[in-house]
Amino acid sequence: EITMPVDGLKNDHRSSPGWMFWRRRRYLVAFMAFLGFCNLYIMRVNLSVGIVAMTSRYTVVLENGTSIEKQDFDWDFKTRGVVLSSFFYGYMSTQLLGGWLGARLGGKFVLGVGVLVTALLTTLTPPIAASSFYLFVIARIIEG
Repeated sequence: EITMPVDGLKNDHRSSPGWMFWRRRRYLVAFMAFLGFCNLYIMRVNLSVGIVAMTSRYTVVLENGTSIEKQDFDWDFKTRGVVLSSFFYGYMSTQLLGGWLGARLGGKFVLGVGVLVTALLTTLTPPIAASSFYLFVIARIIEG
């Protein structure tokens, strides 16, 4: 049975089968929030995996047959630790700012801008890391 609420719009989610749970807005919002947080977690963790390849030595064979050993970033363990921890310094220091902005501007807007900025900086990680170590650390702090 289709019911007509006070506002006059059809409210047929009650008549939909139980397996069509996505037609209810709260489940859709919860699912979208889940995907957003998964995306943020993946962007947070990807450098922890990628730094191994960034700092590993590999062999390159030149056209004349000579093989040389290369390394993209010659970072020691302390430098790697600074790079990896810089995200969490930004994460820790923006908790109060994010809460204040969320209260003033709304949680959807703050989360959306945060995901957008993190996604852009994660996409630009290779050229930023190649250009400057300090710029890379600043970008990771902003991502946090």
